[in-house]
Amino acid sequence: MSNAEVSIILPTYNESKNIRGILDHIKKSFPSNLKLETIIVDDNSPDNTAKIAEDFFPLN
Repeated sequence: MSNAEVSIILPTYNESKNIRGILDHIKKSFPSNLKLETIIVDDNSPDNTAKIAEDFFPLN
């Protein structure tokens, strides 16, 4: 279970043209001190939606 204060679930399919802007908007819409969890559920898009999302949130 996450200890996030806010969880956002974002279903996607063929959103490669929009996903970066959507994620940017989500990131800018909340204060930086808020524990935010973004869950992206991609329905096996044939475009690069999943790759773009992975690149936006690199795992460290």
